[in-house]
Amino acid sequence: MSVSILCLFKAAAFSAGVSLIRPLSFGNIIASPFGEIIEINAKTGPAVPVVFTAGNSQIDGGFSGIIRVSSDIPGQMINVAYPVSVVLQASGAADMVLDGIDARSKIFAVSTAVEEIDFDVGGLLHINSGQKSQNYTATLIVTVDIINP
Repeated sequence: MSVSILCLFKAAAFSAGVSLIRPLSFGNIIASPFGEIIEINAKTGPAVPVVFTAGNSQIDGGFSGIIRVSSDIPGQMINVAYPVSVVLQASGAADMVLDGIDARSKIFAVSTAVEEIDFDVGGLLHINSGQKSQNYTATLIVTVDIINP
């Protein structure tokens, strides 16, 4: 299952570039038949998926997403705003929800020099009871707000 990230910009004029380095991926999951919650907690840096609830799901691969902001002015305040949730879909299967994104992702930084700052992206994936084995995708639209000093 994977979630691709589309970056939108709120600031009208700023000296920075924003790019998607790596999409968020929960890897290949053999889900518990009773449902499960899988977590990627990237609040403090890169992370991999783990079973969040007390189930028996097996996870192979997966990683936090990375949004990179290239700042060329020291002192820029950079805020990334994530949606409350997104819906993952696959053909012929029930939808799943990804939420808890802001609580498990880097949301703020201040540039200290001309530098690249990585914002690691995570969240909680809610797998339903009896979820079909498919490739689920969604688009996660974020807003990058940059305030010059």
